[in-house]
Amino acid sequence: MSPKTKDLLKRIVISIIGTFMIAVTIGIMRILALGVDPFTSFVLGICNIANAPFRIVYPIINTLILIFIFFLNRSMIGWGTLINLILIGPVADYSANVFKNIYTNPTFASKVVILILATMVMAMNVSLYASTDIGVSAYDSLFITINKRKPNMSLGKARILTDTISVIVGFIGKAALGIGTILNVLIMGPLVEFFTKTTTKSILKAFGVKAANIE
Repeated sequence: MSPKTKDLLKRIVISIIGTFMIAVTIGIMRILALGVDPFTSFVLGICNIANAPFRIVYPIINTLILIFIFFLNRSMIGWGTLINLILIGPVADYSANVFKNIYTNPTFASKVVILILATMVMAMNVSLYASTDIGVSAYDSLFITINKRKPNMSLGKARILTDTISVIVGFIGKAALGIGTILNVLIMGPLVEFFTKTTTKSILKAFGVKAANIE
């Protein structure tokens, strides 16, 4: 196996792990009922309107966004994009069902703690899989593309912009919004930027993978 193939396989494995963890946090946030992340609220809003399951609506919306991104920043589309399309919907649905069965005595305090932890885990893994340089999800490609085209707008601010727009659409679609949604809008972007500048490169380096420059 050539070094180039080995490097690609490492990046694919890291992308799968990162995407899997993102999907798990999405499922957990849905059960916490404190408001999901902005893009999930957008998708759930469409689900409510169309009366269709998340696993069906998610890839359809992502495909439409990818068509748009193809003409603006096609370098964002790759193996990571495909992995995201395949894993997020089913894993999020399954994780929600599993978490619902084991988290039987919720309290508001425990929900808030789990929400904060889930948000941090999601941000860390968004940074991780995006830095593999083999493509990102349709939604993540939006804020990265904005940052690339407008360097004066930081990665964090670009994420806040796309999250705000998603929440507005989710609200119109009567998605379940709450403190979790607000938390995501306010800190997800800055957290992704923080992890990208601090821990992500070190983690990838430990696996012999050079991180993409998404700052």
